[in-house]
Amino acid sequence: AVLRGTAVPAPGAFEALATHPAVRALAALLAVGCALGAEMAVARLYAFSRADGGFRLGAKPAMLCLELLASALRVALLCVSPAFMSGAIAMEAEVLCVAAHTLLSSLVTAAYVAYFLRAQRSADIAAVPFARARARALAP
Repeated sequence: AVLRGTAVPAPGAFEALATHPAVRALAALLAVGCALGAEMAVARLYAFSRADGGFRLGAKPAMLCLELLASALRVALLCVSPAFMSGAIAMEAEVLCVAAHTLLSSLVTAAYVAYFLRAQRSADIAAVPFARARARALAP
């Protein structure tokens, strides 16, 4: 007996999930949040440039520019391929975008912490330890 058939591509489970209205709504909500973060970075950059009499490269504008770039990557990724399910771009490109915006966000966070700690030290602001009992025990 000979069995004959025709192979046709069947839609995958991820295709149905990627086009689900809840996934699209969540991606739109996340994209709006990322766009608001980008808008706040632009507003802060504008405020710093007005206060300084023009754009000057420094720690604060550099952090804001990196955050703006990371937010733009997030918005683009969420619009093109929400939740990595649309298949509109190659998986390698999606992973590269995620790695890039995660790296940028980590750099901005580290720069902010360093900037804050330097400002704290230069203003002689005393830090309050979280573990008060341990701090008292270690005090001379």
